[in-house]
Amino acid sequence: MGIISALGNGLRHLRVGARVAYHTNLKHNGSFARHTIVPGRVLMAVPAAVSDAAAASLPCPGLTAWQALAKLPDMSGETLLVTAAAGSVGRYVTQLALQQNIRVFASSSREDHAWLQRLGVQAAADYHDKEWVSQLREANGGEPFHAIIDLVSSKQATELIAQLGYYGHIVSVVDRIRQNPQPPFTYCVSLHEIALGAQHEFGSDRQWQQLVQAGERMLEQMASETLALPPMKSGEFADLPSFLDEFKTNGQGVKYLIQLS
Repeated sequence: MGIISALGNGLRHLRVGARVAYHTNLKHNGSFARHTIVPGRVLMAVPAAVSDAAAASLPCPGLTAWQALAKLPDMSGETLLVTAAAGSVGRYVTQLALQQNIRVFASSSREDHAWLQRLGVQAAADYHDKEWVSQLREANGGEPFHAIIDLVSSKQATELIAQLGYYGHIVSVVDRIRQNPQPPFTYCVSLHEIALGAQHEFGSDRQWQQLVQAGERMLEQMASETLALPPMKSGEFADLPSFLDEFKTNGQGVKYLIQLS
């Protein structure tokens, strides 16, 4: 996130000096630059009540979470299994799903269960337990789930397809499911992939408008404290190597932020 210092021609919906956040195109340089050029269509207005750090923590996990839920049909009253529900993306998926009156079942580390239950999930299971899937099925009365959002791996997502009922949906956020293991004309499950970064190259102006509007709604919820943030850790550019090392070893669910001044 940052402050607009100059505008190109025709960008009448933006103004110099505005605080904005955006998801960057990783195919272009600029993530660690003091100034960078970005398309105007990707910028989200940041409310005054939202800190720089909080705004910077949103775009990648928050917009990924929104895309994952947007892949699903009307889910009000239906069951949704969310894996890694206490990770950066999982926190947003879980909260946005509950706002849509979806009955959420979650996997996470045991220390996050109390927080998830306070949010209102139906049940939480520790993914370290070999029986975590059957525990959540039991909590759902032994019934299959209507949808699954997997935030772990395409391998796990493929294995979880068996937990869907007829006409169910599975969203794989980490890579795509290569092949549906269910025979044709049986459970008729729908496979969905998420690739937020691909929107920079393939997304239309209309799709960017929808994504930015969703992000701005989430930022407004941050301002009103109706959307909980993931744990954050901020530092200077010199801290980047140590942050990367920490993230690889025990940084699950933590957003690491670098400030450039």
